[in-house]
Amino acid sequence: MPKHAAKKAAQVKRPVKSHCHVHTFLILTAILLMALLVVALLLKFSYLQVPAAPGGFCGTSARDACASNADCVAGGCSGQVCESKNVEPYAGTCEWRGCYDEAKYGLSCGCVAQKCAWK
Repeated sequence: MPKHAAKKAAQVKRPVKSHCHVHTFLILTAILLMALLVVALLLKFSYLQVPAAPGGFCGTSARDACASNADCVAGGCSGQVCESKNVEPYAGTCEWRGCYDEAKYGLSCGCVAQKCAWK
């Protein structure tokens, strides 16, 4: 057997370590965490997307938990959000629209079925 062939036969081929599976796991984990964050934010602020009746009141109900009307307040910069006084207040964009005027529509912020809502 030639000298170089014997040397080649004696060499043990080691598998190349691939970190591909680790990178794939990290990327998939990051994507999953971002998706969960988006879902959490959509659920937290989904009450802001409640459409108003055309030509009617356009305030929103946070639907925060409450036990009585005393737990609910008109919040937001323009008083357009009916929310619980026991949670962090909603900070809106601070513009006034005539459709936020709850008195004009005969509405008040209160506890409806254990949720803060305009009634």
